[in-house]
Amino acid sequence: MPSPQRPNQRGCMDFVTDSIVTGRRFRAVAIVDDYSRECPVFEVDTSLGGARGVSALETLAETRGLLDVITMDNRSEFAGRAVDERA
Repeated sequence: MPSPQRPNQRGCMDFVTDSIVTGRRFRAVAIVDDYSRECPVFEVDTSLGGARGVSALETLAETRGLLDVITMDNRSEFAGRAVDERA
């Protein structure tokens, strides 16, 4: 796929997991615009799943409009009913 030529043309969405110094784990969902490299949505919590991924997409739609194309992996967060219904 060629490089995007404008903002909101193409982006990616992913969940990440890490832990703080006490060992408590947390997750984050990030949406990144491939053209501008901005991350307009970054949500962090101790539990995030597909429904929160959909919520992140809704936040993006409200604040700056949806991306034309969103790339995501096929892990379980994106394989659930909430994401299918939003798509």
